[in-house]
Amino acid sequence: MYLWVNAAEGHTYDDVEAEVWTALDPLFGYSRRPHASAGRPCRTGESVISVDGEGTVRRCHFVRAELGNLYDGTYRRALGPRACPLTSCDCHIGYVHLETLPLYDVFAGGVLERIPASPARTGPGDRAGLPWGSAASRFP
Repeated sequence: MYLWVNAAEGHTYDDVEAEVWTALDPLFGYSRRPHASAGRPCRTGESVISVDGEGTVRRCHFVRAELGNLYDGTYRRALGPRACPLTSCDCHIGYVHLETLPLYDVFAGGVLERIPASPARTGPGDRAGLPWGSAASRFP
């Protein structure tokens, strides 16, 4: 079973801290630091959109510019490929769509749900499904 460990917002992880979390979640490194995104190609606004309760469509939950409205269809003419306008992206629901990251392949089991394409490898004797030989699996 895969356990998603999300990096705490605003916290900087040193290598020792990151190793402990990575032992629990082998994919922790993807959330450890914000991803540079300015000017990089992103699927948001083309094949991915964010919609609020009023039907307002935005390319991304973190980009406030409106594309139009879901209910009247005005958003459709604004869909298309574009680069990210933000300096960096530090949330999975945003950076997972950056085309410069391999995350659509990594999380092919569910991109937004963060379900890996294949489960973390474990070995005999590991506790609680921790990755085989990891530092955390050796803790008492």
